[in-house]
This record gives sequence, structure tokens and C-alpha cells, in this order.
Amino acid sequence: MATWVPKSQQTVQWKIWNEKFLCRIKNIDTMSTDYISMMGMPSSGDPEEDKRTANELVLRMFTINEMVDYFKKGVTIGVVNSSDTKAIYDLITEYLSVWRNYLEESMNIGNVPVDDLVLMDSFAVAVYAHAKYQFTKHTVDSIMARSLASTLQRGRNSIMRRPKDWSNQSTEVDADGVEKKKEEQYPERESMAGTFNRFRKPAPPPPMAKGRPKFGR
Repeated sequence: MATWVPKSQQTVQWKIWNEKFLCRIKNIDTMSTDYISMMGMPSSGDPEEDKRTANELVLRMFTINEMVDYFKKGVTIGVVNSSDTKAIYDLITEYLSVWRNYLEESMNIGNVPVDDLVLMDSFAVAVYAHAKYQFTKHTVDSIMARSLASTLQRGRNSIMRRPKDWSNQSTEVDADGVEKKKEEQYPERESMAGTFNRFRKPAPPPPMAKGRPKFGR
């Protein structure tokens, strides 16, 4: 059970682990392998009905941390309220940005949960595919500006490329000369995985075999 804290003290980390969102998930995916092994699946005696029951979509409240755990297992979750996808994406982005800034500015860095951060970054990509439709033009322009700034840092070859038109308000003219709205386009999300992977500790060398080495057969 989440520990209640005043709204003014709800940090982004607290929200990742405690704030819940209404989601849809297959009934069978809510049950762990251990639970099914011990308790089994309820049966009506009709295999087809049992299959429908197992795959029935049910409503559940999940935290972002729980969603990431399901994402790691390859379980599909649907967020019921489309506006929540933006809230989820914004929280993940803020959380990852805090970590990125900490890693880039700190002198003494201990153990970094690189795998968890890279996994959450991958989850953010999946959420962005749905959340971007909730963005205002100002937000889209801000994402494009950050993307362009990153491009300029990569060298002269990138500078010479013509940036894509990210405007989602522009129009085009069809073959009959009728003006119509272009299909909305959005900038790609800038991944932070590269930053986190720089702080991944190298794997330890394999243990040395005891005794003298043996040669030949």
C-alpha cells in the first residue's frame, strides 16, 4: 500500500511508484505463473468459454512502475483515458531527465540502475507513440528544437541536412486543387538510453582456473 504524502511533497519518483492510472489488460496476464501453477485457472467446463474468460480485457489500476514490469514481460496494457498517456509520458521523461542530469553533473557516481533506466526509456518510446497526439503545437515545437540542437552537435554533415517539417497545422493541395490538411507529423522522441549506457559497468572478467594450465590432449 502506498504511503500517503502531501501533494507538495509528491516527487516524480514518488509518482512513478505510487500514482495509478486506469488500464485494460487481459485477465490471464494479471495472474503470475506461480499463482496459476498453485491455484490453476477457473474452469466452466467449456474450453472455448474458458479461453474467452482468460483473454477477456479487465480494468485495473496500475502505477508506471507496474506498467514497466508488464512491458518487460511483453504484456500489452491499454491506457483507458487517452489524456493519461501524456501524463505518463511526462512523468517518465521528467524522471529520466533527473537521472540523466545527475549522471552528467555528479563527480562520484555509485551503482547506477542502467538496465532499469534503459528499460523505462524503451517504455517511454512505446508511450510516446500514443501520447504525442495529446501534445500542443508549442510542445511539438519544443521537442523539435531539442532534436535540432542535438543534430547540430553531431557535426557539419548533420548541419547541411534540411530539417523535416514538423508542423502539424500545415495544408497541401490535392490533384483537383482543393486544399486539405496534411496528415499530422510529429518529431521522433529523443532517446536517453545512450547516456545511461555510458555509465554501465563492464562485466567482470571470468574467474581464473586454479592449478597449472594443461596443454595438448
